[in-house]
Amino acid sequence: MEYRKLIKIKDVCAITKLSRATIYRKQQAGDFPSAIQLSVRSVAWYADEIEVWLGSRPRSVNADAANI
Repeated sequence: MEYRKLIKIKDVCAITKLSRATIYRKQQAGDFPSAIQLSVRSVAWYADEIEVWLGSRPRSVNADAANI
């Protein structure tokens, strides 16, 4: 059986550089991976889904200009 790593909101914020509010807003809009309910007051995200989401984000114009 394969286990997937779960990460809490603090780590999701650190990895994505997004605020807690932005993460929940994007999740509600369907623009961010859904959290997994662990208990009444605890949620987490699959780390691999966050990595895929990050990889799907377009690169900024400034990042492209820096590589010239």
